[in-house]
Amino acid sequence: LLEKSQSARIIHVTTGFAVKYAGGLKINHLNHFDTSVKTYCRSKLYLRLFNYELAKRLANSNVDTFSVHPGDCYTNLFTDMSALFKFFTRIWMLSQRSVKKASEAIIHCIDADDLQQLSGKHFENLKPTHHDAPIGTNSRLSEDLWNKSMEIVKLPY
Repeated sequence: LLEKSQSARIIHVTTGFAVKYAGGLKINHLNHFDTSVKTYCRSKLYLRLFNYELAKRLANSNVDTFSVHPGDCYTNLFTDMSALFKFFTRIWMLSQRSVKKASEAIIHCIDADDLQQLSGKHFENLKPTHHDAPIGTNSRLSEDLWNKSMEIVKLPY
């Protein structure tokens, strides 16, 4: 349906610290769980890789795809952490943006008119990152993740 519309966008919401704290990527063990933070960060890094690969595969269509880090904001993300970690997180989160302010980054990727040539890019602070971590645009990893995803959902690739 997306490809039949005049234009469409797919937005992957990621995080800014995915690359730094993800740990080793385990494409053949996507359900690997070691710590909540690492697992969360890995899942967001997988989204960035998936976004990169999806853009390549949709290059000749009218569908654009972006990953976006909306900024650090106060959410319930850390509810399953230790009391000490929660305490420090709450103090840190007081200086972060509101959920409403963070949502502006996502809405920008949905609504901005000038993004057609930027499909596959990662956005932070309403702009594409030109210093994207090499792992977030690693062609071999993105293709391996794509193939593994298609295998899991039993779709041809």
